[in-house]
Amino acid sequence: MMKRSKRLVAALAASLSIFGTVPGMPALFPPAAARAETTGPLFMENLGWGLPLRVYETYSGPEWMTIKRHFPGIMFKGKFEEKYLPIIGALEGYSVDQSKFTEEDGPDIITKLRVRRADNRVVSFVESRACFTDGKHGRYGIFGINYDTATGSELAFDDVFVNREQLANEIAPRMSALYPGRFPADSLGSGEYDAFCAKVKRVMANNEFSWSLDPFGATFYFNPGSLTPESDDNIYTITFCFAYTPYHFQTKYRSCPESFCMDVEPRLPTMLCFDESSDKLTEVTVNTQGVVIRRNGEEFVDPGELEGIRPVFVMTGDRRKYLYADCETAAMNPKHELRVYDLNGDNIFRVECDSKLTFLATEPSEEIQRAWFTMTDPDSFLMTRVDSKFLDDYVLCHVGKDGAPVIMGPARDVVK
Repeated sequence: MMKRSKRLVAALAASLSIFGTVPGMPALFPPAAARAETTGPLFMENLGWGLPLRVYETYSGPEWMTIKRHFPGIMFKGKFEEKYLPIIGALEGYSVDQSKFTEEDGPDIITKLRVRRADNRVVSFVESRACFTDGKHGRYGIFGINYDTATGSELAFDDVFVNREQLANEIAPRMSALYPGRFPADSLGSGEYDAFCAKVKRVMANNEFSWSLDPFGATFYFNPGSLTPESDDNIYTITFCFAYTPYHFQTKYRSCPESFCMDVEPRLPTMLCFDESSDKLTEVTVNTQGVVIRRNGEEFVDPGELEGIRPVFVMTGDRRKYLYADCETAAMNPKHELRVYDLNGDNIFRVECDSKLTFLATEPSEEIQRAWFTMTDPDSFLMTRVDSKFLDDYVLCHVGKDGAPVIMGPARDVVK
């Protein structure tokens, strides 16, 4: 596997797919009777406002330079307990390593981070990188980084999963079901399907994939050139859930908090599976129309000329589900605004909220180095209020009864 400094990962795209039970799709999970017993919930707590994760995006050199490299950093800001020193040190080390730019890393590399999980058991995030200098389409890929919160050690595959070969045996048929037409289906005498199964086993055995440990399971990422030819620049994902396949996970790492927040990678499919019920197929896209949400053939459009989106899936302690979207407008004077969507009923709708709130932690005019607060706990998270083009104040928030953020008070002293 290439060194992380040379991993080429996918750029920010503007769509999100949430997969669940799809009519007509073959069963993706074994019957309930075949599922292993799960252990009781372990004590979990989110890393809340006392340990706000601050994600940095920047590049080397002055603006006039044509060779740029966007590199990420991730750190805690504010007060913290001594027990979190190992993970804080690990993330500081990661950030220092990322900032070491050399000519071997190549020009025009863009890197972004998405935090999948941050609690007292696991901190997991994904690097999204793209290089646009290697041909017409560039090179893309995603890599997950997973830490044990208590020790600060990066988790290896065998720390989390029970059997690599068993996982490989289940990935092939599920990928065929999730991506019909992209991968060969299992049919009598199908040599293509047998070859595909052999390729999956080889990719898994050679670590030609990446993974993140999510609040409700683990997602595997197959970058261009791993399961498909390099001419196919799509990234394929598949999720194994604690509720459906607990036998794949070591006991320590198959529990999740009752409430959580998870950054979702735009454009890539995300399966949400918390218990015996699954969400319906939902696709969220940002284009010239605005935010477009499609589910089971129905379409919801939230108008607005938008350039980018940073979506966060939110699950509250009483099992309410929302999508927070930090949107950047594409007007002459771009600005950030928050949009919140209710995902609980049959009809998705936008929740009224203070649009001046954003997760951007630096001045909107700052382009060389940007910082973002990461929402990790629905009951306590940091945001900023942006007045016109300028950052007005840091505030401490929680998710209200209708899903909109409720400001609990100022928080500038927390992020000094």
